[in-house]
Amino acid sequence: MSGAITKSRRKRSRIACEPCRERKRRCTGGNPCTTCNDWGYDCYYEAQSRTRPGVPAHTSSTAPTSSTNFNASGIYLSSKAAPPDPQSIIRNLESNSGAAFVRKMALKIDPVDAPKLKLFGWNVGARELDSDFGNFPASSIVDIISQSNMKVLADNYFAKVDPCYGFLDRHLFYQRLEVRWQTPSYSGTYDSVLAGVAALGSLFSQVKVSATELQLVELARSILDVHRISGPPSLDLITGWTLRVVYMRMTTSPHAMWIASSTLMHLLEASGLSLELPVDTVFQRSMQCDSDIRSRLIGVAQHLNTWTSFDIGLSRVSIPNCSVLNPSPRPGDYTTELLKILPVSTGLDPGRPQDDAHLESLLVQTLDGVHTQPPSVLGQCNLVLCIFRRLRVVNLNTSPALIERILALLKHGLHCARTMVLDSCPWHHTANIPFQVICILLEMDTSASLGLLPDAMQTLKLVASIYDTKVMREAYSTACLLILLYHQRRTRDMKIFDEVLGTHCRQKDTGLPPRQPSPNDDEVSWLESLVNEMPSLQDVDIEHFLNADMIGQLFDIEEKEIKMLAAYPWVSSPFIVGAPMRVMSGPALAIAVSSAGGLGFIGPHVKTESTFTDLEVASAKLQEARLKPTSLFNSLPPTYRNLPVGVGFQMWSDDEEVAISTIRKFMPCATWIYAPRHGQEDVDRWSRRIRSVSPSTQIWVQIGTLNEARGLLNGSEQPDVIVVQGAEAGGHGRSKDGMGLITLLPEIADATAGSGIPLFAAGGIADGRGVAAALCLGASGVAMGTRFLAAKEARISGGYQKEIIRASDGAVNTVRTLLYNHLRGTFGWPEGYSPRTIINKSWKDHQAGAQFNELQTLHDHALESGDDGWGPEGRLATYAGASIGLVNDVRDAIAITQEVRDEALQKFNTMKG
Repeated sequence: MSGAITKSRRKRSRIACEPCRERKRRCTGGNPCTTCNDWGYDCYYEAQSRTRPGVPAHTSSTAPTSSTNFNASGIYLSSKAAPPDPQSIIRNLESNSGAAFVRKMALKIDPVDAPKLKLFGWNVGARELDSDFGNFPASSIVDIISQSNMKVLADNYFAKVDPCYGFLDRHLFYQRLEVRWQTPSYSGTYDSVLAGVAALGSLFSQVKVSATELQLVELARSILDVHRISGPPSLDLITGWTLRVVYMRMTTSPHAMWIASSTLMHLLEASGLSLELPVDTVFQRSMQCDSDIRSRLIGVAQHLNTWTSFDIGLSRVSIPNCSVLNPSPRPGDYTTELLKILPVSTGLDPGRPQDDAHLESLLVQTLDGVHTQPPSVLGQCNLVLCIFRRLRVVNLNTSPALIERILALLKHGLHCARTMVLDSCPWHHTANIPFQVICILLEMDTSASLGLLPDAMQTLKLVASIYDTKVMREAYSTACLLILLYHQRRTRDMKIFDEVLGTHCRQKDTGLPPRQPSPNDDEVSWLESLVNEMPSLQDVDIEHFLNADMIGQLFDIEEKEIKMLAAYPWVSSPFIVGAPMRVMSGPALAIAVSSAGGLGFIGPHVKTESTFTDLEVASAKLQEARLKPTSLFNSLPPTYRNLPVGVGFQMWSDDEEVAISTIRKFMPCATWIYAPRHGQEDVDRWSRRIRSVSPSTQIWVQIGTLNEARGLLNGSEQPDVIVVQGAEAGGHGRSKDGMGLITLLPEIADATAGSGIPLFAAGGIADGRGVAAALCLGASGVAMGTRFLAAKEARISGGYQKEIIRASDGAVNTVRTLLYNHLRGTFGWPEGYSPRTIINKSWKDHQAGAQFNELQTLHDHALESGDDGWGPEGRLATYAGASIGLVNDVRDAIAITQEVRDEALQKFNTMKG
C-alpha cells in the first residue's frame, strides 16, 4: 500500500507545475497550465523530475545547466521548457501597449508623418490650477478641510469610486473620521487614507481642481513618502498607498504611475497580505485584516499595476505564491465584475506563450462577461481591445460574428464614457478607451468599423471639451491627425483608381475628377498650430498631406454642439426643440419630444401656479417612462438630477416668485424666458435668480432683433442659449422691427461669434428642409411651434387643430395683430410684441370697419360654439406661424420629431453629394 502511494505521488510530481503542487490543485500539465493561466500564477516546473532510487534521471545534451531560468519579465521557466521566442515577446509587448500599437499602425500608413511613440489620452490629464499658487506645504488634515466638508467628499467617494474599487470598510472609515476630528492634535498614517478619500471625492465632484484638493494630495504624498518602515507595512499604510495609486492613475503620467503601483505591490508582499498563512507557521501577520478587504486590496493593486505595465511595456510586479480568494459581492458594488477579468489580464503577460485558438477563446470569454456599470464596461472594453490587438499581430482572421460583437461592445463603451464625463466621473478609461477605439477602428478599416468612427470622435471631443487639459487636447489632435493620414492614404489610392479608370474605362464624355482646391492660409495656420502644440508631432510635414477635403472633415465638429451634448445627453443631432407655446405645450407634448431625442418645453399658463402643476405631472410621467427598458431616459447618468424637459415663462406676466419656486422644486434642464417688461434688466435678474436656485438649469433667452442680441452679450448674466425668432414665427414676436430668419440669423451669428453661446432658430421651420437651412445659417438647433400644434399630444381644441391643417399660404392667410389679444381680454404685453394668427371673420370684419364692441360680442358667442369657433368663418384666435402651408397632417410628436430629423439628415447627405 505504501508503495502504491509513493508511486502515485511520484506521478503527480511529474505532471503538475509547482504552483498547483503547492496549492494542491489539479494541473493540466500545460505551459502555462489552465489553473495558472486563469488565476494569474507564474507557471513553472521543477528542473529535475523525481525518480526512484537507483534509476538515473533522463538527461539531454541540450538541456540548460541551471535548474531554473527567469526570462526578462520575471517568468519562471523549467529547464525542460523552451524559452519564449524573444521576437514573440516583443510582438506581445507591442500589442499589449496601446502606444506601441498606435505607432506601428501609423507607420504603416505614413512612415514620415506618423506620431511618435507616446500614450495619448492615457487619462484626462494632470489637475492644475489656472494660476500658479506655488507649492502646498503639508499640514494636518483638520487644518486643510472641515469635518462637514470632509464628509461631503467622503460621501461622493463612496457613491462614485468605492462601487468600482471597493477596498474600504465604509462603517469603520466614518468611525475613524469622527475620532480624528475629536482629536485634532493627533496625526498618523490613517491621515493618508482620509486625505486620499477626500482627494478622490473632490476629483469626482468637480471638473476644475481646487487648492484644497491639491493640498490633500500633497498631504497624503508626504505621509506615505516619509513613513519609516521598521517592520511589515501596516494596513493603514497599504490602504493609503492604494488610494494614492488610484488617484495617480487618473491624473498623472504613466511612468510615475508604474513606479507607484510597483511600490504598492512590493508593500503588499512585505505586509504578508498576499499569503494565506497556516495557523502553525512562525510567519504570522502583524495585522488583522478582513479576508474580503484583503482580496479587494490585492486585486485592485494587481489590476492597476498589470495594465500600467502593459501600457508602457515594462514588467509587472508578480508576487510568487500569491493566494487570494475571489471577493464576496456587496449590494451596489461591482468591484467583483472588474476583478473577474484579472486572471485573463495577467495571462496576457508578454512572456507567456499564447496560441491563436487560446487567444480567441479568451476574447469570447471576455465578451461573454457580464458588466453592468460604466467603469466595469470600459475595463471589459480595454481587455477586449488588448486581446484583439494580439490577434491582429498574428494575422488571425476573426469571424464576422465576433467582429460584430466587438463593435457592439465598443459602441456601448463609448456611450459609457460619455455618461461618466457628463457625471464628473473622470475614470482613466473615459479618455483612454475612445482614443484606442478610434485607432482600432482605423486599423480594422471596414465599412462597419468606420461607421462607428464619428461616434468615437464625438466622444473623445466631448471628454476633451469637459476636461480641457493639455493631455486631452493632444489626444484629440492626434486622433484628428491619424484620420488625416488615413484620408491621405485613401486619396492616393483613389488617384490610382482614377488614373486606371480614366485610361481604360472612361466613357467618351467622362473626365477625371477635378483637382481639389488648395487650403487657404487660415486652414494651414490652424493645423500648423495643432502640430506646434504637440512635441511628438514636430516632424510632421503639413504640406505633405494637407488638402481641402481633410480640412472640411476636421471642422465638422462644433464646440457648441459638444456643449449642448454635455447639457442634454439624451439629445440626437440635429437638435430639435418643441417650443413653449402658451397653454398648448403641456407635459405630454414636452415629454414626447424629449423621448424622441429632442427637447420638449412646457409652455406658460394664464396663472404661473398652473406651470407648477404641469411640471409635477411631467415628473410623474418621466418616472413612469423610466420603467420601460427601451426608454431613452434610462441612459442618463444616475446622478443626473434635472428633468429632461424645459419650461417657459413670460417675464412680463408670470409671477416671478412662483416661477423661481417652481424651478427650485423641479430643476428642469432648461428655462426659456422672453418678453421682458424692462428689457435686459429683467433678463439679468431672472437669470441670476434661476441660477441661484438651480445652477444646472440652462437659461434660454428668446430675442427677435440684433439689438437684443447685443444687449445679451453686454448683460451681467449671459444666457446658455439664444433663441433667434424670425418674423415668420407664430405666437408673440416683434411687431414692427422683426426680420425674416434667413437674414436675421446670420447677422446675429456674426455679432455673437466668439461668445460660445449656441443659437437656436425659430420661426417658419416645419420640416427637415427648414432645419437644414437653419443649421447652414449658423444655428446649433431649431425650435418648432406650429408643426407641433398638429401633434396628437398638443393641448389644443379639435377645431383649432383642424384649422392648422386646412390653412395654407402663410404670407396671405396670416397676419400680425393685437386684435385677437384684445378680443380675448389680454392686455399688458410689452410694447413691440404682437402675435401672428390665421385670418378669419373677426379680422376681415375689423378691416371692413366693424366696431370693436360688435366684434367682441360676436367673439364671445363663438366661444360657445365649440370647434365651429375656428376656421375661415370662425372668430376665435388661431395663433400660428407662416409655415402653416407645410403642416398637412396630425401625428404623434415622436414621429414628427424623427421625421423632421431624418429629412434634415437626408438633405445634408444630398448636399455632400
